[in-house]
Amino acid sequence: MKSSFLKAESTNKAIVSSMALSMFAKVFNFAQSLVASYAFGTQASTDILFYMLSMVILLSTLLSAVNQQVIVPNVIFIRTSNSEEDSKKFISFIYFVYLAIGATVTMILMLMPEKILALFSKFSMEHIMSNIDILKFIIPTFILIIANTFILDIFTSYRYFTLPMLLDMLKNIIIILFVLLFKDVFSVTSLAMGVLVGNLAQFLLLNFLLFSILKCKPSFRAYHLSNEIKGNIGYVTGGFLTTFLSSFVVMYLMSGFSSGVFSAMDYGQKISTVFIMVIVGQITTVVGMNIIELHAKNDLKKLNETFINYLKMSIFLIIPFSFIISINSDGIISILFERGKFTKDSVALTSVFLKYLILTLPYALINSFMVRLIIAKQIQRVSFWWQTSQSIGNILILWPMIYFFGYVGYPIGGLIADYIYIFLLLYFLIKNQFNYIDNKQIIRFFFTNGLLNFGIAAVFYFFIKADADGSFIQKLVHVSWVSAAFILMNLVIGYGSGINRNEITKMIKWVVRA
Repeated sequence: MKSSFLKAESTNKAIVSSMALSMFAKVFNFAQSLVASYAFGTQASTDILFYMLSMVILLSTLLSAVNQQVIVPNVIFIRTSNSEEDSKKFISFIYFVYLAIGATVTMILMLMPEKILALFSKFSMEHIMSNIDILKFIIPTFILIIANTFILDIFTSYRYFTLPMLLDMLKNIIIILFVLLFKDVFSVTSLAMGVLVGNLAQFLLLNFLLFSILKCKPSFRAYHLSNEIKGNIGYVTGGFLTTFLSSFVVMYLMSGFSSGVFSAMDYGQKISTVFIMVIVGQITTVVGMNIIELHAKNDLKKLNETFINYLKMSIFLIIPFSFIISINSDGIISILFERGKFTKDSVALTSVFLKYLILTLPYALINSFMVRLIIAKQIQRVSFWWQTSQSIGNILILWPMIYFFGYVGYPIGGLIADYIYIFLLLYFLIKNQFNYIDNKQIIRFFFTNGLLNFGIAAVFYFFIKADADGSFIQKLVHVSWVSAAFILMNLVIGYGSGINRNEITKMIKWVVRA
């Protein structure tokens, strides 16, 4: 009998169960950040570690994009139109191609890590050489991460939605143990060691599950890829290269600030990313499978209803949540991190990033829903041009913002760029490619909710200030009552004005039935 985490799940059950488990898994992920911040604070060594890890993850994101936008939809198509055996041959072929790519890139990076980092960052050679061991532990994680991501995406195509969270917990527990056990001996290198061992443990377990549960057979035999698949892979890869350039420019510029800035940015990003992965990731991963299936059946009316209903409910929940985190950023960072080697200066620096980065959560939600439509229709050529335009726009906005306003220009500039892009996406892409989707209803709902919550946030931000020097309990109480008051105002005004009356009614009925 299979364990519950190795069973395929229905859509509604999967959204609730996987989101709950994902939240629990991210507690371990967040605990890893808390342990690292307590043990090491923000310093040059953590800057280099987080920079290298960000670079490795950025490189692996290319293959992750190919997985989600091309490979997984074709795995499902081959499985349903041809046979289960044929789809597994396709899986095995792609997997070993990924391993070959990962091994090649890893070996190149390991040949001269210090020279490569000096070339692609603003860190001094003195700082790089004093942290060379960190580089040697982080670089091999590249091949592990791309292999793990691929296998997890394959399991998701079989509706194994909870497995990724369980393995994520395992990885973070290992990282935490390495920091706690070896921080006094190896300092920040202990964190790099934990990252490598955690990903290695995940790699070994996933390979066992791939070949035992899914019954895939190791094979080096080539699988014939259609011209359509090759073309889509080419468009996704081309689109990613511009995204990579945009992200790299930001990383390069941010590495030139004083010690601790890059680490503070990374901590702020991790908090916002946790929410994006838990909330946005789980909703769109599960709903995305429905979108693909409805598009395959050409049930466009049902697809429109599903898309709008889930997106509106998600917008209703996520916009106020992001504003609550933003106005409480100082208190939240202090409550979570201000201990050990994480000083008040580190709190102030990190809260600046969180204040603005968390406001990109609604953008990430809408963008993820749009990506699911693109995947369902398999229009990677169109997506390529949109992605390229977005990356160029990001560079044109972020470079001068960081140059003139310093590190704070990054989160503010990113916020501006994201919402310009999402408006253009909702209006023009849906109009031209998905005219069966009621985009005006989405734009109107998003705008009114954004305006409503911005007004409430302005009231709290300008008239209700937290005591920066208060005790832990005082800060906790302040964050709690401000959050509760914000939610109450949102519900009362949203229901009374009619902006969110339908969503509030649906939510109440769902809670009563539960």
